[in-house]
Amino acid sequence: MPRDLIVGLVGHVDPLPAEPGSFRLTRDVPHGDARVEAHDAPGRRRAEAPLARLDALALEAGEPGFVGQAMDGPPTA
Repeated sequence: MPRDLIVGLVGHVDPLPAEPGSFRLTRDVPHGDARVEAHDAPGRRRAEAPLARLDALALEAGEPGFVGQAMDGPPTA
């Protein structure tokens, strides 16, 4: 799961970290396109995995899809 997560339209996650591989994504409507902020292609690719998982969790909770923000930095060793 991402390092910072907001479910719903109220609030915001921390700013995008400066490290390569970081991402911040925002989605305002279920199944809509997410806006992805990233410094590089690896960060954009990393944003796709949690979005799929967040959609699955939202569906399990009876919601039509994930709405909110998520942010994560590069993987740590």
